[in-house]
Amino acid sequence: MRRWLGRAVAPALVTALAVVLGGCSTPAPTGLDNDLVDDWAPVGRPAIWTPDPGTCHVRAGEATVATYQPIACDQEHRAETIRVGRFGGADAERSTPPPPGSAAILTAHDACDRDAARLLGGDWRTGRLVLTLMLPRAAAWGVGARWYRCDLSETRSLDDDTAVARTSSLRGALAGESPLAHRCFQPKMINNDINFMDPVPCTRPHRAEFVGVYRAPEPTFEAFQRDDAATHRACMSRVARFAKLPDDSAIGVRVGSIYYHPDATAWAGGDRGVQCFLWMSDRDLTRSARDGGPGLLPVS
Repeated sequence: MRRWLGRAVAPALVTALAVVLGGCSTPAPTGLDNDLVDDWAPVGRPAIWTPDPGTCHVRAGEATVATYQPIACDQEHRAETIRVGRFGGADAERSTPPPPGSAAILTAHDACDRDAARLLGGDWRTGRLVLTLMLPRAAAWGVGARWYRCDLSETRSLDDDTAVARTSSLRGALAGESPLAHRCFQPKMINNDINFMDPVPCTRPHRAEFVGVYRAPEPTFEAFQRDDAATHRACMSRVARFAKLPDDSAIGVRVGSIYYHPDATAWAGGDRGVQCFLWMSDRDLTRSARDGGPGLLPVS
């Protein structure tokens, strides 16, 4: 996932595009998998295969008949199917699966988001989690398959979407004081770019804290990229609400923002969620900024 260091009013604050981490092994996290049409019924088989919800899987991102081996979620697994939906209406009448970035894909992803929130107890983007949307292959679509599948996986960190092994369902995983939830971070900088965000307890020195999720309204990824100032401003409003600060022209002197946004693949897969972080450019905090107000974050 690409991430940006947001702009602020303070002269000392630097705006930069951070590097993209490599080495992620989970196929196409937070969006569609690498092949939109990655499943098919064997030739000559009359039944249309459909995956089952409420099952878990040894490996993340698998949706083919040949590799489909659902297991109970108390066994070691790296993905949990939380929803199996069906395209209907004009979308179901298509001769091929809905293309990336289409309204049908956005609608399917939104349905996955809602089911994920009900299962987890919160938006999956607020924790070390990834949501993957998968569709049938063109051959299966051609003989009547109209399903889509939504999988959740726990990940290593904010910066590494590699799925980790679990032996329990993710049900309720974001409720209460969840160990998966994003809280405070110490950004590691190289030449004004974020190398990675090191999670730390909020009682230890840190310069960043997760404050919420912003849903980007832009119709295309290109339009979203062109208007990073609007994304920064939306995240700053979330910073203001989180920290109980006036959401005015002075907020950019008090604090800055860091935000993580979907990459082009995730965007095409229907993800519009931007993760927003409060950022201190010049000093550490040793408590959460939640409800800190102007006393904690003065104009300086």
